[in-house]
Amino acid sequence: MNLVRSERFYLSRKAAKIRTRGVEMEPITPAQWAALKEAYDFKCAYCGGEVPVLTMDHVQALANGGPHVLAHIVPACMSCNLRNSAGPPPAAFQFPAVWSQ
Repeated sequence: MNLVRSERFYLSRKAAKIRTRGVEMEPITPAQWAALKEAYDFKCAYCGGEVPVLTMDHVQALANGGPHVLAHIVPACMSCNLRNSAGPPPAAFQFPAVWSQ
């Protein structure tokens, strides 16, 4: 697994934040996160942009009661993730074919 240091820090901080919210949580391993990014061809799920570091975005925001489970997370660039905030995903967003199998 070849995660950059900033991604490892991000994943550990994300897990700590989720634990304090009391939402449904399924641990997501670095290997699962890497596989998810690969399924999206290492591009943002919303804008399709290629950036050095992708962030985890919950399709239904944790703030709105969304679960932290792998099937509910997509990779997003920081600008799309922040723009999306606690709102719904963009209308053009679709899960990749890997989830319909």
